[in-house]
Amino acid sequence: MGRIRFSLNPAPPFRLDLTPWAIRRRPGNDIDLWDGETYQRVLIVQSKPALIHVTQTGSVDAPRLDVTVSGLDEDPHQAKAAIAFGLERLLGLRIDLTAFYKLAANQPRLHELSTRFRGLKPPRFPTVWEGIVNGIACQQLS
Repeated sequence: MGRIRFSLNPAPPFRLDLTPWAIRRRPGNDIDLWDGETYQRVLIVQSKPALIHVTQTGSVDAPRLDVTVSGLDEDPHQAKAAIAFGLERLLGLRIDLTAFYKLAANQPRLHELSTRFRGLKPPRFPTVWEGIVNGIACQQLS
């Protein structure tokens, strides 16, 4: 089983500590793990599971994510593209919130919240199926 490493540069601002927190929704989420430094989860890459570790080494305004993937049998270049796409979707890496921050600057309460959570990106589930399952499970547990 192979291991690959690569970096991603999210659209700034970005905070890895906030975005996994948003997607986890519940402290007991065993799918999206956050230990205070590293986000971990399994993604399906070419029909096989791969363990993904993501850490942020850049600043909020110049974000850089270091990604380590283990458990791969596949071509590393194809796997990297699939994993990058999955993380971009999952962590909202390409979402530009400039217009939102501009709007929030004119609304006192929204400005306070947008300042406190600056760098949080709206996460999405990697598949529709996972989104449906998560929605049902969270509804049943709420």
